[in-house]
Amino acid sequence: MITIMRTSILLSINGPRTIASYRPLVRGLVKTKTVVGNADWSSTEYNANNAWNVYGGSGVVNNNNNKNNSNIVRPVCALNGEEKVSWIEAYRDCLRGKLSSKECCKYRIGGEEDVLRLALEAHNFTYKPSKSICFCVTRPKLREVFAADFRDRIVHHWICIRLEPLFEQRFVSQGDLSFNCRKGYGVLRAVETAKSHMMEVSANQTRPAYVMKLDLSGFFMSIDKEILWQMLSVFIEQNYFGNDKEILTYLAKTTVMHTPQTLCEKRGDVKLFDRLPANKTLFKAKATIGMPIGNLTSQLFANFYMNEFDNWLNGIMREMGGRYIRFVDDILMIGNDRKKMVKIIPIIRSCITKTLHLKMNDNKFYLQSIGHGVMFLGNVVRPDRIYSNNTLLNHISVKLQETDRYCQTIYQNKNILDSEAYELYKYFRSLNSFMGFMVHNNTFAIRRGYLRKCPYLWKIAYYKKRCDCFAIKRRYKIQTTIKFKRYENRAHYRNRNWEKVRPAFVRSSLLYRWQERAWREFIEKRNLTSRNTDKRRADKCLCP
Repeated sequence: MITIMRTSILLSINGPRTIASYRPLVRGLVKTKTVVGNADWSSTEYNANNAWNVYGGSGVVNNNNNKNNSNIVRPVCALNGEEKVSWIEAYRDCLRGKLSSKECCKYRIGGEEDVLRLALEAHNFTYKPSKSICFCVTRPKLREVFAADFRDRIVHHWICIRLEPLFEQRFVSQGDLSFNCRKGYGVLRAVETAKSHMMEVSANQTRPAYVMKLDLSGFFMSIDKEILWQMLSVFIEQNYFGNDKEILTYLAKTTVMHTPQTLCEKRGDVKLFDRLPANKTLFKAKATIGMPIGNLTSQLFANFYMNEFDNWLNGIMREMGGRYIRFVDDILMIGNDRKKMVKIIPIIRSCITKTLHLKMNDNKFYLQSIGHGVMFLGNVVRPDRIYSNNTLLNHISVKLQETDRYCQTIYQNKNILDSEAYELYKYFRSLNSFMGFMVHNNTFAIRRGYLRKCPYLWKIAYYKKRCDCFAIKRRYKIQTTIKFKRYENRAHYRNRNWEKVRPAFVRSSLLYRWQERAWREFIEKRNLTSRNTDKRRADKCLCP
């Protein structure tokens, strides 16, 4: 593929072997050369061994393209300003929150040029997904995750920027039945909505009400790509009216029908892949079945895949005076008539099997009075309160013990390295995510009881408010270790009074005493080195 760049115009040679003409800054294009000029041009070819190009301004024919050198002249397409801006926007949206990742740093080396090259591939309908990375996670349960190449993630963001607002309009018009993978929604709002629906159906617990929970078996790995693409193609045709409609259709189909398991690199513990059931992995599924967990488009398309089913089942529950909620593969229904709710189970199973080719997990079926509560998204939801379930509490207990052991290692070593400070930051970042999940429930006594069992955690960090989150002490922060190292290197390479090099953050009387003590030890060490150096110089001068 031949690419021509000049200032803000990017051109590419690709396409069928037919007559074409264009008016960019081009003078002559052959398979082995790239030339930029100011004249109009046109090109044609008979076959792969005989082609020529004609200059429109003068009518001169370039005779260099013949069967002896096998040069080929092909049509050239260019991107307009709007197309470039749209891809740059997707690129910047993909960078958000990922600037420190290894894949992002590698791609940013030539990112601006490759984004326009990627846009041309999409414009010419020649884009193909790259190699993915596959690994397994064990928390909260064993799952298979695919991480797409950073270049492919830009395409995913480009697609979502156009389709997500249209999907959101449909979700809102149908009554906000799904809460996953939507801005402004999520686990907390889904749990609070379930609680409010219990109070509404039971008339503030004055009437009997029941909650029924259903679960889909191997949801992402069981999605039929052909059915998904039929639904998605009709939706794009009827609701999207942009100038890049053909490109969007092509990229959406390429992304949906892509099989990352055929071109991927397995990382981590490879033995974990053997422990996955057949309905939890793409490596044991058909090419037209399953969406990879980890891609942005997989979450968005899976939500759209269940949209019609949500609307149908919500209509049935509304007729019964009940309510309906869904979060990914967890379905929650609340109603007053227990017998009617039991009767619709075979109808639901038949509909979801015939229309979407999905299966219900009979082992996770639950039907009980709302007074007993229901386990939903890591919480036990009741009409009067919400609290965390035992599985979540066990995960938090394990994470606290791991963090406390690492804090003990750092505290006993006294000196902390940059790598250790960064690892400590990751521990507390994960711990704060757990605390942020629990702080919305009635769990203050539980959190306080867990924290009393972590003696070394308080020597490294402190908590804010009422055990809502943790903050690392200044001595063990990444910024402090980097600053101290930077000033130490500066003092080492500058031949001046060490006291003048003393940084402002150490001179401050508001900081900890250990900084003053460490800085004094540093000055004494440098002064001793300086005195020994002067003594060696004097001895050298006195030598005959």
